[in-house]
Amino acid sequence: MSTDELTRAQAPARSGKFRRWLRRKPVRRVLVVTHRWTSLVLGLFLVLETTSGAILLYRGEYFRATHSDFYHHTPTEHPISLQQARDIVATAHPEFSPAWASNDGGVIAVGDPDFAEAYAVDPGPATSTAAPGSRAG
Repeated sequence: MSTDELTRAQAPARSGKFRRWLRRKPVRRVLVVTHRWTSLVLGLFLVLETTSGAILLYRGEYFRATHSDFYHHTPTEHPISLQQARDIVATAHPEFSPAWASNDGGVIAVGDPDFAEAYAVDPGPATSTAAPGSRAG
């Protein structure tokens, strides 16, 4: 008997055993199928959640990488103060209400109360102006 004949002869018996198994154990079949589909859906959800969590974890680095012009500054020995930076932004953009200011990556970032928009101020004395194209919002 050749291997092809053996394979052909065993194939119907195997499918017959499987069909008998399906008829004999319907509860087990339902549990197995339910477990597989539930695991697949929850696994895809877990991948989506961890991917979005990793993006949120590195949002500062992502912002720095995508908005490199926001962090362009000139080195100086006598930088301006945070209050002076807030005043510069308030003068240059009267529609913007600055709520906070902080040193961030060599520039002074001035933002609104909702953390939706921010301006970068170069702390060097000769170039202390708000960068209008560097809004983070």
